[in-house]
Amino acid sequence: MYNQTDMSQVRVRSWIVVDLTDEGREDAKKAGSKLKKYGIGVIASSDLGRAKETAKLAGSAAGIKPVSSPKLRPWNLGDFTGQTTEKANPGITKFVADKPDEVVPGGESFNDFRARAFAGLRWALKKADNKPLAIVSHHRNERLFAAWTKAGQPADHSIDAKEFMKTGADPGDIEEFEFDLDALEGKDSGGKKVKKAEEPTAALVLNHQIEGTAKSPFPYDQNAFSNLRDDQKERFLAALTDQDVLPVRTVRLSALSAIQDRVDPNKVEAMRENEPDKLPLVIRTMPGRLIIGDGHHRLTAYLIDGRKTAEVRFADIAEVDEQVSRDNNEGSGGEDPISKSFMEIEFDVCKTAEDKQLVFGWASVCSIDGVAVVDKQGDIIPEDEMEEAAYNFALYCRKQGDMHERMGVGRMVESIAFTKEKQQALGVDLGQTGWWVGFRVDDVGVWKRIKDGSLPEFSIGGKAVREAV
Repeated sequence: MYNQTDMSQVRVRSWIVVDLTDEGREDAKKAGSKLKKYGIGVIASSDLGRAKETAKLAGSAAGIKPVSSPKLRPWNLGDFTGQTTEKANPGITKFVADKPDEVVPGGESFNDFRARAFAGLRWALKKADNKPLAIVSHHRNERLFAAWTKAGQPADHSIDAKEFMKTGADPGDIEEFEFDLDALEGKDSGGKKVKKAEEPTAALVLNHQIEGTAKSPFPYDQNAFSNLRDDQKERFLAALTDQDVLPVRTVRLSALSAIQDRVDPNKVEAMRENEPDKLPLVIRTMPGRLIIGDGHHRLTAYLIDGRKTAEVRFADIAEVDEQVSRDNNEGSGGEDPISKSFMEIEFDVCKTAEDKQLVFGWASVCSIDGVAVVDKQGDIIPEDEMEEAAYNFALYCRKQGDMHERMGVGRMVESIAFTKEKQQALGVDLGQTGWWVGFRVDDVGVWKRIKDGSLPEFSIGGKAVREAV
């Protein structure tokens, strides 16, 4: 069953939030009335708003309270979302036919979508408990099951790619399917399990079992929590406590680290057979650092099944929370220990690479020919403090500002603390010590001002502790 949404053109909707039109609501009610003749016992839908509303309206007409699951979401097509289908379909076809394991930029791979959709179908049939089932589906889900049926419902879940890319039914229509339950479970005609198409590797096997446990397949970081700043620890715990309010993101499993080093193989196998509705929690603690906060066993099951990505609840605690910082340091004589990790510096643009929108310059000059330099803010920055600030900036900030007015207009691509000792090790003498940086400028307006010469400087960082000398 399709939903009718307010789209001026036929576009890729994916996970985008779109509401039902009045026409769509009427279609849902009519579909609900039609379902009565099928003797439907259960109505299941994805957890996206448009599908849940359709299911609720159809269910009301049929006298059934629907259930929903994120497993039945459509293919997350990432950067294709919002494009017209005419423009997007050639690219989508390549990910189906030629690159099924490759993640769509900003979304998920076709094989990950396929595995999730079939898991959703199994979940819905289990909920139906042998009663006729109605699934309030999205376009890609209906096309997947139609393409699988066109291929003869093989046990490896392979599909007819051409059938998958067809337009399909109109919004509000009802499509009938009869599924081979053994094939759905991945069993051949003899009842034996076969390797599914959405499991291209399935090579990971839990090992090193000790007293009913196995070593985690994810990199283990025993100091992941203890190394967090105070403001991050509070937000880390808050994310664990209130996961349901966090946004849903798609993450690559290869990018995750674990805060526990072992898993229970029995729990992992249970997750493979019956995927729970609750999504795992992933927390970003610094650029490039993603920690599994909750759902370790479920993510391990995904990894074993050969999946490359997963939908998770996502919390980003990388940036400093200024209010938490102030609250934690009240009564400390006004000195904020977190502030010592950051600097507020403007730097002159010394070099540009226009084809790549890169800018380079000295963020800080400590000395020239051995003589200490007073910077534009009237400060003298010792070499050791400059070096520490440069390292901390690379670890925790890496954002480029627009002359103290905005943050996040660019990203750091290069950082070198040219201390005297480091120059000696490199066999060079620059005649000065300081911090050299490079940034990729993402903001179109800022880059335009660099090119026309109206923006000769940048501001990076945040705070520093000024001391009387």
